[in-house]
Amino acid sequence: GFWNDYCNWGQIDAFNQFLFHSGINEIAFALMRDSRVAFYHEHVLVKEPGAAKETPWHQDQPYYPFNGHILSVWMPLDPVALHETIRFVKGSHRWGKMFIPRKFETEQEYTLEGVEGYHCIPRDIGASNSYEYIGWQVDPGDLVVFNGLTVHGAHGNNTSTQRRVISWRYLGEDAVRVERPWEISPPITGGVGVGQRVVESSSPTFPLLARG
Repeated sequence: GFWNDYCNWGQIDAFNQFLFHSGINEIAFALMRDSRVAFYHEHVLVKEPGAAKETPWHQDQPYYPFNGHILSVWMPLDPVALHETIRFVKGSHRWGKMFIPRKFETEQEYTLEGVEGYHCIPRDIGASNSYEYIGWQVDPGDLVVFNGLTVHGAHGNNTSTQRRVISWRYLGEDAVRVERPWEISPPITGGVGVGQRVVESSSPTFPLLARG
């Protein structure tokens, strides 16, 4: 199986303790270079032994009801070999395009209706040499950090051991609530109004983080 869950940092004490006491937030601050940063959510992804299902190429940000500076911190809980790891299209966060989200199960776009300004992700990504792909062998304790507009995907798990990952996601000072022409994922807005910046919303769903 390939399964995922999210937004449990308020219910699972180990997640809560890690979020506020591990130092991971300092890494987010250092890389985002914003004076104010809000925590968005954590996302658990598990590929069991032999789960050949690939994670389709996608951007994270179009799934969300926010535009602006968004950061993902991808944290493996098991060793991941280079031929199994998450892969990125180098420089894709600077393409100036936002791609329609794809359902992980079917790999099809959420919708093709009412999507002016959005694009279908090129189907030759992953197969064409016209893109530069990057990825790393990783172990527990490593972190891979990337922009919410970076196109990425991952191989299935063709090993005899499970592959567990937690992604920690952050919203920068300019992150603003927007409407999307599809169902957002995760399906939460935290009471932030359309056009409102998250760091000015005082939403307990997206806590404003303290530096240091």
